[in-house]
Amino acid sequence: MADSDCVGTTTSCTFTLSNSGIPGGPFVDVTVKLNSTGNATITFTQAGSSNGIIDGSSLSLNVNTTLGYTGVFTGLSSDGEMISNACDLCSQANNVSGFGTFNMIFNQKDASNAATTVSVTLTGGGWTSASQVLAFNSKGDSAASHVAIAGCTFYVGDGTTNSPATCGSTSVPEPSVYLQLLASGLIALPFIRRKRII
Repeated sequence: MADSDCVGTTTSCTFTLSNSGIPGGPFVDVTVKLNSTGNATITFTQAGSSNGIIDGSSLSLNVNTTLGYTGVFTGLSSDGEMISNACDLCSQANNVSGFGTFNMIFNQKDASNAATTVSVTLTGGGWTSASQVLAFNSKGDSAASHVAIAGCTFYVGDGTTNSPATCGSTSVPEPSVYLQLLASGLIALPFIRRKRII
């Protein structure tokens, strides 16, 4: 089993993550480096100066477990928010916004400080080529991420999924603001009416 999106040499390969419904991609570059048999480092790097990797599912992988990988990892890092393991060889469905389910998911604490690079080293997999480290899920994705660009947040993967973007924020005024607006409108009503009569 090999990830055909992973193009390169035996020891290193690369591919990109995008979203078929959002122009301007690819948004994340993925590098899989085979350090030695069964030991590989996977790095997600922002593609383009205004993109950033954020929040939940920021480093989502579908790891090839057919060669004995049991979920051991080291060197988890992010140059944005603190990142931690959220799903280690998941047994239940862990869908990443339409890009399918992944068996290893790492989340950053939140989206307040976007990362330009996130990475992890997987050990004990028996892989002899970088292209053997990841495998496609049922949606045709081996990796996915959560990104922010120009005020929008959305998910990206190496398949052709079209996942919607969320842009901007809708602010809801405090209840006290509503009362102030209502009061000022009621006060102005008699003056507007008087002016019409005159």
